[in-house]
Amino acid sequence: MKKISFLVLFFTISYSLQSCKTESNSKYAHILETKDISLIENYLQNSKKNDPKWAILKSRVIALRNAELEQKTIKARQFIAKPTFTDIPKNFSKNPTSSESEEFKKLMTENTSSEHQKKTVKLLNAMFDQDITSKETILMIQNKSDCNMILRIEGNSFYNLAIPSKGENTLVLPKGDYKLSSNVCDVKYVSTKKINKNMMVTLGNPTIVDKAGIKNSAYKSQR
Repeated sequence: MKKISFLVLFFTISYSLQSCKTESNSKYAHILETKDISLIENYLQNSKKNDPKWAILKSRVIALRNAELEQKTIKARQFIAKPTFTDIPKNFSKNPTSSESEEFKKLMTENTSSEHQKKTVKLLNAMFDQDITSKETILMIQNKSDCNMILRIEGNSFYNLAIPSKGENTLVLPKGDYKLSSNVCDVKYVSTKKINKNMMVTLGNPTIVDKAGIKNSAYKSQR
């Protein structure tokens, strides 16, 4: 009886091992054609370096990683603010001597080449950070209006972000709840946002909606 039980156990284990091996072989059947980085890395971790496929797949995963990094870099550069050495349009405000117009000029000149480089590095680091527990995220503002603007961002931290007309600017900031406010061509814009992941906000020219007031009809946010 014990001998029979042993044989049954032996064949059960053998069958299980064979099934696992078959499943593994099926999983990696097209390993040389795949571009799935995770699958290739998993194969490399579970195979030996003397495997004929190992060197080929190692080279491929490096190439795929480099291509992925290049795409992320391109995407990150799209978020980076364009150089801020620009003329100030005369139509920024109905009052060209307003304090906000002067503040805008000051914020623009403060963004020197060294500051821009630091901002770029911080932005790239935030773009490449895949850690969902990261405490920082990216806010991008597109200004499609005919006027320069200053976006005031209030939360646990405070920021004043200058954005030229038809331009954009970005900021790496701690995740959290924020109040966004600005004067868009002398029309007040206010919004509250929970910014827990990368977000893009677009502001355009104000539109008169009724006799009661004016609102910015071009506002939208994207994540």
